Amino acid sequence: AGLLFLNLCGGLYVLTQLPVPALIATFSILPVAALYPLAKRYTNYPQFILGLAFNSGVIIGALTLNPNHLNWLPTLMIYSSGICWTMVYDTVYAYQVNKCKIRILLMTRNLGFILPQ
Repeated sequence: AGLLFLNLCGGLYVLTQLPVPALIATFSILPVAALYPLAKRYTNYPQFILGLAFNSGVIIGALTLNPNHLNWLPTLMIYSSGICWTMVYDTVYAYQVNKCKIRILLMTRNLGFILPQ
C-alpha cells in the first residue's frame, strides 16, 4: 500500500507540471484506454485501440514542449507510425500466444490480420 501511495503521489506531481493543453490531451485519451478491453472482446483489431492509447504520449509530449503552437504534421506522422508499429508488434505477440491456444482449441479475436474469423 505504501508503494502504491508513493507511485500515485509521483504521478500527481508529474501531472501538475503539465501545461493545460497537455492536461486536456491526457484526460481526453482516458476513454480510449478504457475501451481497449472491450475492443479485445468485440472487434478483430484491438491493436488499433491499443496503438491510439499507447502512443498518445507523442501528442502529450509535443503539447508539453510547445503548448502554444503544436506542429501538427510531424506530430501526427510520429503518432500514426507509432500506431502502425503497435499494431504490428501486438499482432505478432497475439500470434505467438495464440499458437499455443490454437493447439487446445481456444481462439481469441485479435488475430484479425492473420486469420479470418
